Amino acid sequence: MTPARSPGRPITGQTIGDFTIRSIPTILMIALLYSSAHAAEPVVEPQAGGSRFGMQSLITAVEGKGDELAGILLQASQAVAALDGCQLYIVQRSISDESQLLVTEVWRDQASHQASLNDESVRDLIDRARPIIAGMEGRPALFLGGHGLGDDGVEAR
Repeated sequence: MTPARSPGRPITGQTIGDFTIRSIPTILMIALLYSSAHAAEPVVEPQAGGSRFGMQSLITAVEGKGDELAGILLQASQAVAALDGCQLYIVQRSISDESQLLVTEVWRDQASHQASLNDESVRDLIDRARPIIAGMEGRPALFLGGHGLGDDGVEAR
């Protein structure tokens, strides 16, 4: 279980599981949920002929705020759908813990993801979500392939 964040306690440098938060964008919402100042994302080198950039994240809401956080993340899915480069943004709720939300993102490239963090509507949603986040685990990912992205999903393009 992800530990709760104490108000006023800096998140930078904390470890959740085997993930250390370095105040870098880890999903569209997370990087700025904890801190307004953030460093650039680590560069993920494309492989297998593709340059798509992905994020897999588990976000835990403070007790009693799972529905509210889910609503904000669903609004984020609508906001990023209008942005250049977002190909997939899925919000799911854990069956075993209603306070845990899972977000899966795929972007045309890492630059598109980074640019989305400067969008005013995205920043507003981040500001709304920040106080109700208890913890998170997130990892950038290199898109390899799959089903559902409208290109037969067999391999990264």
